[in-house]
Amino acid sequence: MSEKEYFICSKAVINVFPECEKSKPIKTGYEEDENIFVAVLDFDKVKLIYNSLDEIHQDDFWCQEIVGGTMNVAKIHLTNIRKNGIFKEIENILCLTNVNNRAMCIHQLCEKYGRNPIELANKF
Repeated sequence: MSEKEYFICSKAVINVFPECEKSKPIKTGYEEDENIFVAVLDFDKVKLIYNSLDEIHQDDFWCQEIVGGTMNVAKIHLTNIRKNGIFKEIENILCLTNVNNRAMCIHQLCEKYGRNPIELANKF
């Protein structure tokens, strides 16, 4: 059995794969709240759907794998994430706004707090 692959993804992906293991909508700190999730996805299936969409719909249908990085998340705390949102807190502390960097920070936070990405997302 392979290890689960966790992704940050849009609500459009969740709408297509409602049966996937997923978090509640995550608090990002931006207008996209309620539209961003952490989910276990089969990337090949997501890619097939993405490639079948027209360019307009592709913008709303995205995911980014949560993988390890080298970001130092020591100054990011759950209390502030709950207050400000995860993306806003990553931006405030580490000045990172790219979804790839956010995904890596979430991975680092999972290691820091000893939770999988869905468990962590459901904490804030």
